[in-house]
Amino acid sequence: MKRKNSLESLLVICFLLVPLVYAGAATKLNDVENNEIDMLNVDNEPPVTFIYVDSLTHMITLVAVDYGNPPSGVKATYYGRDGGDIKIYTEPFKWSEIGFHSFTIFSVDYAGNWETRRTFTFTNDSTPPTVEITSPEEGKLYLNGSPIMSRIIDNKTLCIGKVPVAANADDGTGSGVSMVLFSFSNGDSGYDNDGSNGFTYLFNGMHFGALTITAVAIDNAGLTSTPDSMTVDVYNLGLI
Repeated sequence: MKRKNSLESLLVICFLLVPLVYAGAATKLNDVENNEIDMLNVDNEPPVTFIYVDSLTHMITLVAVDYGNPPSGVKATYYGRDGGDIKIYTEPFKWSEIGFHSFTIFSVDYAGNWETRRTFTFTNDSTPPTVEITSPEEGKLYLNGSPIMSRIIDNKTLCIGKVPVAANADDGTGSGVSMVLFSFSNGDSGYDNDGSNGFTYLFNGMHFGALTITAVAIDNAGLTSTPDSMTVDVYNLGLI
Protein backbone atom coordinates (compact mmCIF):
# COMPACT_ATOMS: atom_id res chain seq x y z
CA MET A 1 0.00 0.00 0.00
CA LYS A 2 2.85 2.33 0.80
CA ARG A 3 4.49 1.56 -2.58
CA LYS A 4 1.25 2.41 -4.34
CA ASN A 5 1.02 5.74 -2.59
CA SER A 6 4.65 6.52 -3.38
CA LEU A 7 4.11 5.73 -7.05
CA GLU A 8 1.05 7.96 -7.19
CA SER A 9 2.97 10.78 -5.55
CA LEU A 10 5.80 10.38 -8.06
CA LEU A 11 3.35 10.53 -10.95
CA VAL A 12 1.78 13.68 -9.54
CA ILE A 13 5.18 15.35 -9.14
CA CYS A 14 6.16 14.42 -12.73
CA PHE A 15 2.84 15.74 -14.00
CA LEU A 16 3.44 19.04 -12.28
CA LEU A 17 7.06 19.37 -13.42
CA VAL A 18 6.48 18.70 -17.14
CA PRO A 19 4.94 22.15 -17.86
CA LEU A 20 7.72 23.85 -15.93
CA VAL A 21 10.41 22.00 -17.87
CA TYR A 22 8.66 22.78 -21.16
CA ALA A 23 8.32 26.46 -20.27
CA GLY A 24 11.99 26.65 -19.35
CA ALA A 25 13.01 25.00 -22.61
CA ALA A 26 10.79 27.35 -24.61
CA THR A 27 12.27 30.37 -22.83
CA LYS A 28 15.77 29.11 -23.54
CA LEU A 29 14.88 28.61 -27.20
CA ASN A 30 13.43 32.11 -27.44
CA ASP A 31 16.58 33.56 -25.88
CA VAL A 32 18.73 31.75 -28.44
CA GLU A 33 16.55 32.96 -31.30
CA ASN A 34 16.61 36.54 -30.01
CA ASN A 35 20.38 36.43 -29.65
CA GLU A 36 20.66 35.17 -33.23
CA ILE A 37 18.42 38.03 -34.43
CA ASP A 38 20.50 40.54 -32.47
CA MET A 39 23.66 39.16 -34.06
CA LEU A 40 22.11 39.65 -37.50
CA ASN A 41 21.23 43.31 -36.66
CA VAL A 42 24.66 44.42 -35.47
CA ASP A 43 25.63 47.98 -36.52
CA ASN A 44 28.32 47.59 -39.19
CA GLU A 45 28.01 51.03 -40.75
CA PRO A 46 30.30 53.91 -39.73
CA PRO A 47 28.78 57.33 -39.05
CA VAL A 48 28.98 60.18 -41.56
CA THR A 49 30.18 63.63 -40.52
CA PHE A 50 29.02 66.86 -42.15
CA ILE A 51 30.63 70.30 -41.85
CA TYR A 52 28.74 73.60 -42.03
CA VAL A 53 30.60 76.90 -42.45
CA ASP A 54 28.75 80.18 -41.90
CA SER A 55 30.49 82.58 -44.27
CA LEU A 56 29.17 85.63 -42.41
CA THR A 57 29.85 84.69 -38.78
CA HIS A 58 32.75 82.28 -39.55
CA MET A 59 31.19 79.72 -37.20
CA ILE A 60 31.97 76.07 -37.98
CA THR A 61 29.55 73.32 -36.98
CA LEU A 62 30.10 69.55 -37.28
CA VAL A 63 27.15 67.15 -37.37
CA ALA A 64 27.56 63.35 -37.37
CA VAL A 65 24.83 60.84 -38.23
CA ASP A 66 24.98 57.08 -37.59
CA TYR A 67 23.30 55.15 -40.44
CA GLY A 68 23.64 51.68 -38.88
CA ASN A 69 20.66 49.31 -38.84
CA PRO A 70 19.97 49.62 -36.00
CA PRO A 71 22.31 52.55 -35.24
CA SER A 72 24.51 52.25 -32.19
CA GLY A 73 24.83 56.03 -31.94
CA VAL A 74 27.69 58.46 -32.53
CA LYS A 75 30.30 58.14 -29.79
CA ALA A 76 32.66 60.97 -30.78
CA THR A 77 33.50 63.36 -33.63
CA TYR A 78 37.01 64.57 -34.44
CA TYR A 79 38.55 67.31 -36.57
CA GLY A 80 41.92 68.71 -37.59
CA ARG A 81 42.64 72.17 -38.97
CA ASP A 82 45.17 72.87 -41.73
CA GLY A 83 47.04 69.61 -41.13
CA GLY A 84 47.36 70.21 -37.37
CA ASP A 85 46.60 67.99 -34.39
CA ILE A 86 43.37 66.00 -34.29
CA LYS A 87 40.94 67.23 -31.63
CA ILE A 88 37.61 66.00 -30.32
CA TYR A 89 34.66 68.16 -31.38
CA THR A 90 32.39 69.35 -28.58
CA GLU A 91 30.60 72.45 -29.86
CA PRO A 92 30.54 74.96 -32.76
CA PHE A 93 33.59 77.21 -32.90
CA LYS A 94 34.69 80.35 -34.71
CA TRP A 95 37.46 80.28 -37.30
CA SER A 96 38.00 83.81 -38.58
CA GLU A 97 41.58 83.59 -39.86
CA ILE A 98 41.48 85.00 -43.39
CA GLY A 99 42.61 82.84 -46.32
CA PHE A 100 42.45 79.27 -47.57
CA HIS A 101 41.88 76.51 -44.99
CA SER A 102 41.36 72.75 -44.84
CA PHE A 103 39.49 70.70 -42.26
CA THR A 104 39.79 66.94 -41.73
CA ILE A 105 36.70 65.42 -40.08
CA PHE A 106 35.58 61.93 -39.01
CA SER A 107 33.53 60.15 -36.33
CA VAL A 108 33.20 56.80 -34.54
CA ASP A 109 30.08 55.06 -33.24
CA TYR A 110 29.50 52.92 -30.14
CA ALA A 111 29.86 49.75 -32.21
CA GLY A 112 33.46 50.73 -32.97
CA ASN A 113 32.90 51.66 -36.62
CA TRP A 114 35.34 54.42 -37.67
CA GLU A 115 34.47 56.78 -40.49
CA THR A 116 37.09 57.27 -43.21
CA ARG A 117 38.73 60.65 -42.78
CA ARG A 118 37.58 63.31 -45.23
CA THR A 119 39.04 66.75 -45.94
CA PHE A 120 37.05 69.87 -46.81
CA THR A 121 38.49 73.20 -47.93
CA PHE A 122 37.13 76.73 -47.83
CA THR A 123 38.32 80.33 -47.92
CA ASN A 124 37.60 82.78 -45.15
CA ASP A 125 36.91 86.16 -46.71
CA SER A 126 36.28 89.55 -45.11
CA THR A 127 37.03 91.76 -48.13
CA PRO A 128 34.13 92.48 -50.51
CA PRO A 129 34.63 92.18 -54.27
CA THR A 130 34.83 95.07 -56.73
CA VAL A 131 32.81 95.63 -59.89
CA GLU A 132 33.07 97.96 -62.90
CA ILE A 133 30.65 98.34 -65.80
CA THR A 134 32.54 97.99 -69.10
CA SER A 135 29.64 98.00 -71.58
CA PRO A 136 28.02 100.04 -72.96
CA GLU A 137 31.01 102.31 -73.40
CA GLU A 138 30.78 106.00 -72.69
CA GLY A 139 30.06 108.20 -75.73
CA LYS A 140 29.29 105.31 -78.12
CA LEU A 141 26.35 104.77 -80.44
CA TYR A 142 24.89 101.24 -80.28
CA LEU A 143 22.49 99.70 -82.78
CA ASN A 144 20.60 96.64 -81.56
CA GLY A 145 23.39 95.61 -79.21
CA SER A 146 26.42 96.36 -81.37
CA PRO A 147 28.67 99.45 -81.14
CA ILE A 148 28.55 101.47 -84.37
CA MET A 149 30.62 104.57 -83.76
CA SER A 150 31.62 107.22 -81.26
CA ARG A 151 29.10 110.02 -80.96
CA ILE A 152 30.17 113.34 -82.41
CA ILE A 153 27.64 115.80 -81.04
CA ASP A 154 27.05 114.31 -77.57
CA ASN A 155 29.32 112.26 -75.31
CA LYS A 156 26.37 110.46 -73.74
CA THR A 157 25.97 106.81 -74.74
CA LEU A 158 23.01 106.15 -77.05
CA CYS A 159 21.53 102.67 -77.52
CA ILE A 160 18.95 102.07 -80.22
CA GLY A 161 17.45 98.63 -79.63
CA LYS A 162 18.99 96.14 -77.23
CA VAL A 163 21.58 97.22 -74.65
CA PRO A 164 24.62 94.94 -74.15
CA VAL A 165 25.63 95.24 -70.50
CA ALA A 166 28.94 93.84 -69.25
CA ALA A 167 31.01 94.20 -66.09
CA ASN A 168 34.34 93.12 -64.70
CA ALA A 169 34.30 91.80 -61.14
CA ASP A 170 37.22 90.75 -58.95
CA ASP A 171 37.63 89.36 -55.42
CA GLY A 172 41.43 89.29 -55.22
CA THR A 173 42.59 86.43 -53.01
CA GLY A 174 39.17 86.13 -51.38
CA SER A 175 36.47 83.50 -51.81
CA GLY A 176 35.83 84.37 -55.47
CA VAL A 177 33.04 86.20 -57.27
CA SER A 178 29.77 84.26 -57.17
CA MET A 179 27.67 86.49 -59.43
CA VAL A 180 27.00 90.00 -60.67
CA LEU A 181 23.54 91.48 -60.32
CA PHE A 182 22.32 94.01 -62.89
CA SER A 183 19.44 96.36 -62.17
CA PHE A 184 17.84 99.07 -64.28
CA SER A 185 15.98 102.24 -63.36
CA ASN A 186 12.87 101.03 -65.21
CA GLY A 187 12.53 98.13 -62.73
CA ASP A 188 14.08 95.36 -64.82
CA SER A 189 16.89 93.22 -63.39
CA GLY A 190 19.09 90.23 -64.21
CA TYR A 191 22.26 88.45 -63.18
CA ASP A 192 25.19 86.41 -64.46
CA ASN A 193 26.68 83.67 -62.26
CA ASP A 194 28.96 82.21 -64.92
CA GLY A 195 31.57 84.87 -65.55
CA SER A 196 33.73 82.66 -67.76
CA ASN A 197 33.72 85.44 -70.40
CA GLY A 198 33.08 88.32 -68.05
CA PHE A 199 29.72 89.05 -66.47
CA THR A 200 27.11 90.06 -69.05
CA TYR A 201 23.41 90.74 -69.48
CA LEU A 202 21.38 91.79 -72.52
CA PHE A 203 18.73 94.39 -71.73
CA ASN A 204 15.78 94.19 -74.11
CA GLY A 205 12.97 95.90 -72.25
CA MET A 206 10.74 98.58 -73.76
CA HIS A 207 12.20 101.95 -72.82
CA PHE A 208 12.49 105.47 -74.23
CA GLY A 209 14.86 107.96 -72.66
CA ALA A 210 17.50 107.90 -69.95
CA LEU A 211 18.18 104.53 -68.33
CA THR A 212 20.44 104.02 -65.31
CA ILE A 213 22.31 100.71 -65.17
CA THR A 214 23.66 99.44 -61.83
CA ALA A 215 25.96 96.46 -61.24
CA VAL A 216 26.72 94.79 -57.90
CA ALA A 217 29.12 91.86 -57.39
CA ILE A 218 28.62 89.18 -54.72
CA ASP A 219 31.40 86.82 -53.64
CA ASN A 220 31.15 83.25 -52.32
CA ALA A 221 31.30 84.52 -48.73
CA GLY A 222 28.14 86.58 -49.33
CA LEU A 223 29.96 89.93 -49.32
CA THR A 224 28.74 92.58 -51.78
CA SER A 225 30.63 95.21 -53.71
CA THR A 226 30.03 98.92 -53.86
CA PRO A 227 27.57 99.42 -56.76
CA ASP A 228 28.81 100.81 -60.06
CA SER A 229 26.33 102.78 -62.17
CA MET A 230 26.07 104.57 -65.49
CA THR A 231 23.26 106.32 -67.35
CA VAL A 232 22.60 105.90 -71.07
CA ASP A 233 19.90 106.98 -73.49
CA VAL A 234 17.84 104.04 -74.72
CA TYR A 235 15.21 103.82 -77.44
CA ASN A 236 13.93 100.28 -77.64
CA LEU A 237 10.53 98.78 -78.45
CA GLY A 238 11.56 95.46 -76.87
CA LEU A 239 9.99 93.49 -79.69
CA ILE A 240 13.05 91.76 -81.21
